[in-house]
Amino acid sequence: MSLPRLVDYQHALQNPATAFLDPELKRGSVHRNPLDQPVVASGGFALTFKVDVGARRYAVRCFHKTADRLDERYRAIAEFIGNRGRALDFLVDVKYVGEGVLVQGHRLPVLKMAWVEGSRLDFWVSDHLRDPSALDWVRRQLKDASSRLRELGVAHGDLQHGNIMVTRGGDVRLVDYDGAYLPGLASLGSAEMGHRNFQHPDRHAAYDDRLDVFSSYVLDLSLEAIKHDPALWDDFNTGENLVFDAEDFREPGSSEIFARLAAMPALAGRARLLAAACGVAYEDVEDCLAGGRRAGNRLVSRPHRGDPLAMSTTDRKALLERVGDEVTVVGRVTTVKQLTVKSGHMTLINFGNYKQGDFTIVGFSQVSRELRQKYGTDLAGLRGKWVSTTGLLTQYDGGKDKKYPVSPRIEVKRGFSLRLIDRVRAEALLAPTTPAVAPPPARQPVAPQSSAPPPTPAAQPPTSPQVTGSGVARVDDLEARASKLFGTPGFARPAEPSRPVAPTRPAARVQPSPPVQPPAQPVPHPPVQPVPAPPSVHPTPPPRRLPPPVPVPGQGGHPGYQTWLPPPPPPPGQWSHAGYPAGPPPPGRFRRFLARIGIYL
Repeated sequence: MSLPRLVDYQHALQNPATAFLDPELKRGSVHRNPLDQPVVASGGFALTFKVDVGARRYAVRCFHKTADRLDERYRAIAEFIGNRGRALDFLVDVKYVGEGVLVQGHRLPVLKMAWVEGSRLDFWVSDHLRDPSALDWVRRQLKDASSRLRELGVAHGDLQHGNIMVTRGGDVRLVDYDGAYLPGLASLGSAEMGHRNFQHPDRHAAYDDRLDVFSSYVLDLSLEAIKHDPALWDDFNTGENLVFDAEDFREPGSSEIFARLAAMPALAGRARLLAAACGVAYEDVEDCLAGGRRAGNRLVSRPHRGDPLAMSTTDRKALLERVGDEVTVVGRVTTVKQLTVKSGHMTLINFGNYKQGDFTIVGFSQVSRELRQKYGTDLAGLRGKWVSTTGLLTQYDGGKDKKYPVSPRIEVKRGFSLRLIDRVRAEALLAPTTPAVAPPPARQPVAPQSSAPPPTPAAQPPTSPQVTGSGVARVDDLEARASKLFGTPGFARPAEPSRPVAPTRPAARVQPSPPVQPPAQPVPHPPVQPVPAPPSVHPTPPPRRLPPPVPVPGQGGHPGYQTWLPPPPPPPGQWSHAGYPAGPPPPGRFRRFLARIGIYL
């Protein structure tokens, strides 16, 4: 059975008394926005609704994505949190209700948690950019929470801005335990891989008590960096991160944020450790971040999804298919409307004609005020501009009379979530990224450092000698290529090729019987870059001359072909190959060159 969609839950929760099966929740009321729709937030596998029951307030999580043995996971997590009590006061009690809600005739599970009164971490940081002591207090709490979990052999599994709440008193609370690790759940494997802007590139399906090592370091360094330079927030926050994103971890050497931190004496050392940790295997991250020697596995290639980083506001069909997911959208604003509703003001930022179902960004009350402060009272600073935002995709059903088609929309919770960008950045976000690598990344041991000079890179695989229309294997440019390589400094230390057990002579020495048709297209020689040759230590082999053709009686009736006999064998102690005159044996470097192209002497 497929799980209900966001709109299915929203329709059902219009009447909590009939939708909820939990006796306490039946008496509750669901929070609604000014359009009279249930307020919803997304996270992991579930949609979260705010439900008031008398003086109590709950976060009720309804599942719209499947997860392996979710009931078993959450029963174990609920027991773990309950047994620890006040020792882990940064965690929130959770209860798994097997039959908690009725949607379209199906009884479905819900998670019931106490509602945390406060702000999401990124919202809180935006309000405290100029308060270094508050930033440092939250940073230390997060570091302590991660350390205490690690001491118990457990991990949250998805530490990121959306799963960290800061209460009105400045205390930290961790929520959303879909990816949590407990020793008793190790056999179940990972349920999710965490937010890409906080996870190590090599995490993949790892599932152990080290899941939070990298993400907690990213959070700690991000908050410390903002404390030292609040301008980093405006320069690097995208609405789905703090200051780092997945591309920074994938290519730290070309990352602007890493370069900025490297120029800050107070943070340069920590930034170097994080950049180094991005390039090692998952199991070596902790040692690397601690400043230990990294003699383990180093990443050679990392999988990278091929999807664009954002969705276009003009792709209505694709947006409607993603309703219920948190996504980043990019588009150009066409019109802006400000309306007065019963609870205050509402701002509609349109990317087409909303009457035809085109995408719209919606903001209420606080968001409307923040947008007017930033872009002018009439919001003229937004019209015609390229913008991006990240949020939960919902849909508008056309009003009570359904006179308009269904349209996708995102409700932004804060004004800073709407980011002005230029056309170049918009095109980059909408363009497909590097195609994903199907297998896990290959790893290779890090070689111990040595004072010896580095080996010459391995040569290109040998190609067959070029065959012309005469049916004869040609090596006409052999002499010129050998002369160039003789004087190439890197040729003095080539990698020794592996010899076949029983090498055979090239086709040029074999008499064809019957003559073989040439291939349709010639096989190119390996390219050789021209390098100025210093005076050679060894004499250059003499120019090659092919012997005259010798007809073979009884053969050679095919027009355009001639048959060749091999040259006579050289005297003892001399050498000859493919028409080269007899002479002293070739120098060792030349012999290795011949071996590269499949000629063995």
